[in-house]
Amino acid sequence: MTDIKYPNLNYETNRKIYGDRFVAGADEVGRGAWAGPVSVGIAVLDLDRLSDAQNLLDSGLNDSKKLSKKKRNELYKAVVEVAADFAVGHATNKICDDYGMSAAIGIAAIEAKSKLKVSPEHYLIDGPTNFTNFVSDEIKTCIVKGDSVSMAIAAASVVAKVTRDAIMDEFHHVYPDYGFSENKGYPSKDHIRALQKFGPCVLHRTSWKFMEKISHYKC
Repeated sequence: MTDIKYPNLNYETNRKIYGDRFVAGADEVGRGAWAGPVSVGIAVLDLDRLSDAQNLLDSGLNDSKKLSKKKRNELYKAVVEVAADFAVGHATNKICDDYGMSAAIGIAAIEAKSKLKVSPEHYLIDGPTNFTNFVSDEIKTCIVKGDSVSMAIAAASVVAKVTRDAIMDEFHHVYPDYGFSENKGYPSKDHIRALQKFGPCVLHRTSWKFMEKISHYKC
């Protein structure tokens, strides 16, 4: 039987041993997109309100990629109510092109952190190296597939995903040919066909390898 993992509060409650009260989860979305920004969400959990966090878990909180759009939107509202603070930062497609993805994620993370009004004592971060220099090693724990096991990271993934999706929905009205309201800038057959017909728009990451091969894709 497959070992299915769900977010829980183990990593968060462990920080109480160190005297922490505010623990943040951080996650990125948009890394694999061909257009639009890469975005980083941060959700701050108050360890003095663990019952509220548990209620959020009981409502079905999970990695945003595993949730339907309707469920993500419902949970976004719940996260906003439960979190001590939250924020989302972005790095444009041009930043992704000019500085590379790792640096772009770091820039988005720094922007998100700067928006917080509550200062977390520790960060739980999805992935091993996504947030280099975002915060010091002393106040962060990097967790591979953290959005599947950490409540705070799953919450961050939801706020980041819902926020970025809304941005791509707005871009769709400006550049309707690419279907951004459906694909959110990620590769899809319709997106590829549009690129083959119209070429890239100002939202595309033109330095990426796919741009060199787009004419050879079969849809």
